[in-house]
Amino acid sequence: MVFGQAEDWSIYPNPAGSELQVSISNPSVEGVQIQVMDMMGRTVYTRKYDKDTYTARIELWLSPVFRTNS
Repeated sequence: MVFGQAEDWSIYPNPAGSELQVSISNPSVEGVQIQVMDMMGRTVYTRKYDKDTYTARIELWLSPVFRTNS
């Protein structure tokens, strides 16, 4: 989330699994763009929304991330 572009926002659940919800109240004229990136910095979702208040349900198709102890 880039601060200063939306008046009020929430993202849940955190951490996300295969789905997350983003709620935004955005009174600005230009709208907002939601961009979700995976842990490698790759963009997995992007969409621009007009100004308004809304909740976006985003399904994520991510490869699992594994951590090993060496």
